[in-house]
Amino acid sequence: MSNHDGDHLLSEAADLFNRGEYYECHEVLEAPWREAEGIEKIFLQSLILAAVALHHDRCGNVRGAVGVYHKARERMLALPSTFRKIELRMLLDALDRYFDSLPAERQPPLILFVEE
Repeated sequence: MSNHDGDHLLSEAADLFNRGEYYECHEVLEAPWREAEGIEKIFLQSLILAAVALHHDRCGNVRGAVGVYHKARERMLALPSTFRKIELRMLLDALDRYFDSLPAERQPPLILFVEE
């Protein structure tokens, strides 16, 4: 996958994630994740797992959501705070708040890009 293609797919996935279309976000990232290696693979997997966790929660599978969230969290902690222009630490903080809060207080997290 070329860098341009990767940037386009990442932007598309972030847009889907931010609109709450978590399953679709996962679908966009799955093929690049399968081809990726090293830190790129961990990065993509962390985003996929975050999206899957939120999808499970939305579908009422809270137990599954929390389990997948912890897997996403573990992978994000292994990455730099910013990677591929995404503010991972901010996303992780938002995920932490989301999964630690009461259901009525939850605000879905957003993927944010670094300003250039």
